Amino acid sequence: MAPSAHLVPARRGRPGNDPIFTLSKMASDAKARGEDVVNGTLGALFDDAGKLCTLPALTEALLASAPEQLASYAPIAGPPAFLAAVKRDVTSSAPELAARAVAVATPGGTGALRHAFASFVEEGHALLTTSFFWSPYGTIAAEHGRKVVTFSMFASDGSLDTAALDRALGELMEKQGRALLVLNDPCHNPTGYSMSDDDWARTTEVLARHGAKGPLTVLLDIAYAAFAEGSLSRPVAALARIADKVMIAFAWSASKSFLAYGQRVGALVAIPPSADDVADLDAGLTYACRGTWSNCNHAGMVAVGKLLDEGTRVARERKVFTDLLAARVDAWNKAARPLGLQFPRYDGGFFVTVESKDPPGDAAKLREVGVYVVPLAVSLRVALCSVPTAQIERVAAAMAKVLLGK
Repeated sequence: MAPSAHLVPARRGRPGNDPIFTLSKMASDAKARGEDVVNGTLGALFDDAGKLCTLPALTEALLASAPEQLASYAPIAGPPAFLAAVKRDVTSSAPELAARAVAVATPGGTGALRHAFASFVEEGHALLTTSFFWSPYGTIAAEHGRKVVTFSMFASDGSLDTAALDRALGELMEKQGRALLVLNDPCHNPTGYSMSDDDWARTTEVLARHGAKGPLTVLLDIAYAAFAEGSLSRPVAALARIADKVMIAFAWSASKSFLAYGQRVGALVAIPPSADDVADLDAGLTYACRGTWSNCNHAGMVAVGKLLDEGTRVARERKVFTDLLAARVDAWNKAARPLGLQFPRYDGGFFVTVESKDPPGDAAKLREVGVYVVPLAVSLRVALCSVPTAQIERVAAAMAKVLLGK
């Protein structure tokens, strides 16, 4: 079919629907036909009976919303109580950062990424992230006239390759005069890797050095932090030590931490090195809200803000699901390692990624035996968040047969 003459050239030839959602629908359609299917594609947490996991506390808070909260506009930047709660949430292990933290509401973590890419990277320039990354980073960047460049994520010993980071960041700073580094930690998507104390010590040393050359922002995508032991304490403590040298930012999302994917509640939190930058940063990000989506989900933000302040009940309810996911992580590691499958250290989170020489072909072969996973550039992503615990051995065995001939 000829390209539409009505679309401007930069918008032509786009792939359309996200491939992950396309594969998930294929799995759902196969299951509806009566096929024996394991759907390891979509990043949403399901229990072992195949039911979507939800937090009763959030449901009650949403249903208790007043009509005016359901129907009225939220403030452009977000309700003050919600923003204050989010800032407390991300700075709880380094409260000294809270005084100069700026926050604006976004439609999920994706909105936070959008704001960061558009606000901290010049049009035509590139942001830097790990070689394994959530593919929509590329979509978001391209939609806003930015690019994504990567550094090799893992060294030969399996740790974060900070030497590769150092080289890539140096090249980007020299070329652009500024840089945005995006790190998805803890519980990295798609590998499940969480940075160690040593990883963070070496990373912050690199960041401090390059931060002296020009404006450098490190954006932490913390979508899965609630499912990590210690949550944000390790990365925040590390970054706090260089908070006077680089800008620290967080893409915060309620989608995973509150199991509220459809509410589209998120925030971008940014902490500039100097308090002198707070007012301009706040104005710039609020202006970006108005110029992109105007307002976010009022009732959702009010409900999540209240629950962030209350804390105890949500923590108790969430633990049921963090324990569920931890059991799957343990089951995967026990089943997959002995079979010889190659994957980074899997500490937790929704996903693990397995090395593959032919990801599209191997994913197609797995679909033939009822196992649906997502092919990436050099690996296959398995969403264990949606795989029943009893099916994990089946998935590992099928992957060993397809990938290793076992």
